[in-house]
Amino acid sequence: MANEQDINAATIEIARPEALRWMLFVALIVLAVACGAVGSASFSSSPLTAGFMALSTIGLLLLGRALFLTDAARLIFDGERLVDDSGAEICRLDEIERIERGFAFFKPSSGFVLKLTEPRPRGWSPGLWWRLGRRVGVGGATPSRAGRHMADALSGALAMRSGA
Repeated sequence: MANEQDINAATIEIARPEALRWMLFVALIVLAVACGAVGSASFSSSPLTAGFMALSTIGLLLLGRALFLTDAARLIFDGERLVDDSGAEICRLDEIERIERGFAFFKPSSGFVLKLTEPRPRGWSPGLWWRLGRRVGVGGATPSRAGRHMADALSGALAMRSGA
């Protein structure tokens, strides 16, 4: 079994593949165009539907813009804190209360949710992580194996912290 220094010395990374980022971006743009076309076609018969489709189109374009402009492509756990490669600190190990995995939890696909002891400011990097109050979601457009590996590393570090 590894000792605490070995775990703290190891750096665990989870990355969103660049090809997947571009595929998500193109899918959002295509969906926005489809919503715009449906809204335009239904304007004369149903203005309410056209308005809803216009709002959906704007929302999808804003999501696509956020995905296109995001700087972060990786999350890094260095044994003490979870950061992304743009330098934003997601949370520190001593702030994590528990890790929620499984089907029953509201979590990103192929990822997990961290429950923090104190709320932190909202943050988001599309397809990589989000933070709302005391919850941090990790994953989305990341490989499931890497997500499990990071969740296991965080669980091990939490177990060592609580056992010390």
